Amino acid sequence: QATNSITSTGDQVTGILYDSANDDIRDWLFEDGRKAGDVTVIEDSDAHKYYCLAFEKRYRDETPTADVRLLLADTVEEAQSMLDAWTKGGASEEYFIELCDGTYADKKIADGGLLEAVSKDEDLYEELLNWIFADGRKVGDCEIVTVPDVINFVVYYSGENQPQWYKTIESTERSNAVEEYVDKIMETCQVSDPDKNLNYLVLEQQEAEAAASAAAESNAVAPVESDAEGTQVEENSGEE
Repeated sequence: QATNSITSTGDQVTGILYDSANDDIRDWLFEDGRKAGDVTVIEDSDAHKYYCLAFEKRYRDETPTADVRLLLADTVEEAQSMLDAWTKGGASEEYFIELCDGTYADKKIADGGLLEAVSKDEDLYEELLNWIFADGRKVGDCEIVTVPDVINFVVYYSGENQPQWYKTIESTERSNAVEEYVDKIMETCQVSDPDKNLNYLVLEQQEAEAAASAAAESNAVAPVESDAEGTQVEENSGEE
């Protein structure tokens, strides 16, 4: 019954990525040949439940990210002073950078105050994201954004950056490269723990000793086999 009504009564979920998809449904969603209208039921035996799925489409998230430059201010008055200085200095991006790296160097978040490739789901204050992605936002906009009882920003909008799908892939590739690099380093490292503070090393040693003991006991038992003519052949692990 659920498969008959899923397309009209089911909750729509968008933006599912392969790496973040639930293990139980990932293979089905991203299987080659999956097409609009496909419906299935998948059991999650561990959680004792079922997923009823209806596939709609695959797509790339073309939502653009954005580049902005920020100065931090403790008060609105301080932020206004910064904005006034920028306006008097020519109201250009170049002068905003100059203020970030010069007069207000202790109020910037990075060189030139640059916050690059910001996405709508970035872990930033909602007030800041709302300003950055407001309809009609254009290059050169510069205003004060206040987070009540927290902080004030002087924000310069530098423009759009790559779309979200590009940022996601770039982030994944970078993460994989770092993980591979660390794995190669770890292959050449040896960890010692003379004080027995690292429990996992103790467990590894115990497992290795248990395996060695089991192997020694196995070798101590001389198995008997028959040769091709039926003669009994005894294996001896000692020297002849």
